[in-house]
Amino acid sequence: MKKQVIQEIIGTQSPAVMLGALFFALVGILFVLLMGTTVRDVRSVQSPVHFSWNYLFCDNAKRIYAGLLAVLISIRFAPELFNFDLKVWHGFMIGTVWDGLAFFIKQHTNFLDPKK
Repeated sequence: MKKQVIQEIIGTQSPAVMLGALFFALVGILFVLLMGTTVRDVRSVQSPVHFSWNYLFCDNAKRIYAGLLAVLISIRFAPELFNFDLKVWHGFMIGTVWDGLAFFIKQHTNFLDPKK
């Protein structure tokens, strides 16, 4: 029973591949998140002059949470939907694409902005 439940949660991929893909998806999210700091307006009242990890994570919390959910769903179901064997580089690409999309949405709307 326990093994069957785990198999349904992670699919046909091995747990090691799933964890590796998830790890590199997180690296992809962090990569896009950090690259996005180069386009911030340091003269903005709300943006700190010097880089701040706390500000980065607080200002992008909704974006990070949405990206994590999208990554988890994508890593689980993409191999079944698109008929490929999951590799860890797929995880990196999935994380990069989802956070890139979230970055685009955050730049062009106020949908992912923190509450004031």
